[in-house]
Amino acid sequence: MNAAKTSAPLPGLARLSMVGLIGTGLGFLGAGVDPGPGPRTVKGSLTVAHLYLPPLLVGLVALTMAGLVATRIRWMPVVGGLIACILLIGAATFGSASVYFRLTHPAAVIGFTEDSIQVVGEAIAFGTGCAAAIQFVRRRPTATSNQRPASEPDR
Repeated sequence: MNAAKTSAPLPGLARLSMVGLIGTGLGFLGAGVDPGPGPRTVKGSLTVAHLYLPPLLVGLVALTMAGLVATRIRWMPVVGGLIACILLIGAATFGSASVYFRLTHPAAVIGFTEDSIQVVGEAIAFGTGCAAAIQFVRRRPTATSNQRPASEPDR
C-alpha cells in the first residue's frame, strides 16, 4: 500500500508573506475594477471596457508572487518583501495624493477599503520579507562551519 505523501507546512514567515501579498493583490484587483474616488479621475486612458489596467496588472503580479512564495523556494519571501517595498514606495511617492485621499475619506467605502487592504498587505509582506532575509542570511552555511576542527599539534 502506498502512503499518501504529506508535505511539511509552509513556514510561518512564508505564510505571512503570502497572506500580505494576497491582500495586496486583491486590493489592487479591486482598484482595477473600480478605481474609486480620488484626486485624479481616469477616463479613457489605460482602460479596457470598464477595467483600469495599471492596478489590475499590479494585482496580478502580487498574486503571482504569492503563488511563488507558496512553492517553498527559500528566498521567495525575500523577493515578495522587495516587491512590497517597491509598492510601498510607489504609494508614498507617485500615488501619495490618491492614497492619502482614499485613506482619509472612509465614507468612500470602496476606495478606503481597497487602499487599506493594499497598504496593510504591503506592510505585512515587507516586514516578513525583511525577517525572512535575516533568517536566510543566518542559516546560510559559512566556509568555517564545513571545516574540521584543527587537530592537536604534534608532540
